[in-house]
Amino acid sequence: MDKQCVRNYFNKNAEEWIKSGYDEDKYSYPVAFHRARIVSSVLAEKGPNLNILDLGCGGGNLSILLAKNGHNVVGVDQSSKMIDIANESRGNLPKEEQYRVRFVLSDLEKIDLQENHFDAVTAMGLIGYLPNDDILFRLADDLLRPEGTFLVSCRNRLFNMVSLSYRTVKEIEQGEAVPLLYEIDELYQGIPKQEIEDFLDCLKESVQGIEVEALSDSFGEESASIRLGKDDNALEARQHTPKRLTEKAAEFGFKNTHCFGVHPHLMDPRVNRLLPPDVYNRISCSLEPLEQLPVSLVWSSVFLSVFEK
Repeated sequence: MDKQCVRNYFNKNAEEWIKSGYDEDKYSYPVAFHRARIVSSVLAEKGPNLNILDLGCGGGNLSILLAKNGHNVVGVDQSSKMIDIANESRGNLPKEEQYRVRFVLSDLEKIDLQENHFDAVTAMGLIGYLPNDDILFRLADDLLRPEGTFLVSCRNRLFNMVSLSYRTVKEIEQGEAVPLLYEIDELYQGIPKQEIEDFLDCLKESVQGIEVEALSDSFGEESASIRLGKDDNALEARQHTPKRLTEKAAEFGFKNTHCFGVHPHLMDPRVNRLLPPDVYNRISCSLEPLEQLPVSLVWSSVFLSVFEK
């Protein structure tokens, strides 16, 4: 993927990108918010006062959250607009938290940071916008200390087989559908009783939160014409599967310790716009208690992998 194209895209769409990632607008699921929630939880188990590198930090939301949690964070991004937003947010922090985080404008391949220094490296959504995966894993290998933690999030290619989208058509045309289905088949593992109870509680709460009286008799008639076409104005990130990403990580000495499913879907995502605002996401959010289980990777459009060096 062309670096200048990516840089221009995020400079132009920085504010919209941050808003869609962190603010729920009834039809959009705040993916970045939930990724940050998971990252924060994973790193909390690694201990206090970690030195963390946040690659592709965007507007700095994750970096600032980790700094508030007591860690020391360096956020790096190649978009000048994103770094401006990040520094503005940093300026609103209390002084003691400002000292814990700083932001650097830099191309990944030109980063000037101390090798084997960081306890953890995060890369949320970044890998899909790089020309290849080696760039990211090589950099993380250089900058992480021994036994350091590397958290990577990306678009879930497995979801193409259940989303009934133009991506599904593409996988079939390219002969990739069957291998993807076999990888999906391996994920159907047991669900513990407690997680089932949590899921049912969330589902009940989600349904109860919907005001039936407010729903119209007919909705989404215009949206019923949704087809399999691609939005030509969007910058399409490269996708990965959990298994293939783990295999690539192993080439650089990383071992996968966990995968989380992010952005769950209880139904075909195209149904979202056929329902009143917030209905689809409310129902789908009930699957969040299962996000740490392998089966969550079947219905999630994004996944987050945790690697140890």
